Amino acid sequence: GSTSIRGIQASAVSLDGKTIVGSAFDRNGLENAAIWQGGTDWRALGSIAPNAQPCDRLLSSTYDASDDGRVVVGLAWNACNIAHAFRWEESTGLVELGSLTGESTRGNAISGDGRVVVGWEEDRTGPRLAAKWVEGREEFIRGPTGPMGEARGTNRDGSVIVGSQCDFTNLTGPPTGWRWTAS
Repeated sequence: GSTSIRGIQASAVSLDGKTIVGSAFDRNGLENAAIWQGGTDWRALGSIAPNAQPCDRLLSSTYDASDDGRVVVGLAWNACNIAHAFRWEESTGLVELGSLTGESTRGNAISGDGRVVVGWEEDRTGPRLAAKWVEGREEFIRGPTGPMGEARGTNRDGSVIVGSQCDFTNLTGPPTGWRWTAS
């Protein structure tokens, strides 16, 4: 059967189907990254600082979960100035992944094993650049012509990453996609 819960938006599910991640509204009406691990209630995960201020009504959003559902990634706000990628697990809580340039970042996906987060970091000139965080350390993902657009997915161990916009020298051409491996 299906259950409809008001104010909930699901975005990903663990491989075994026992954990669902998404967004839920807290008692103050603020949108939070949230996790459901059975039962009837969703758990709001908060934001990147204990007293984080929302941007409009947004504190955080979830985009993906590891295969076992123990690690969650997404985007968290502290006011409207900047948003940063986060990684959450029970033992650490919500951890901000930071930024190499001081601009906004977002975690779009996580490897099945929970070690590699992929997403984007905003360039100071506007485009979203492909980024990955391996055990919390950020790196840009580059291709043969230089930076690539945002990373959107990865495999079980983070050895293969895919994304969009592989050539920033041709922004008026048709949409492009890319596949990255260490080799």
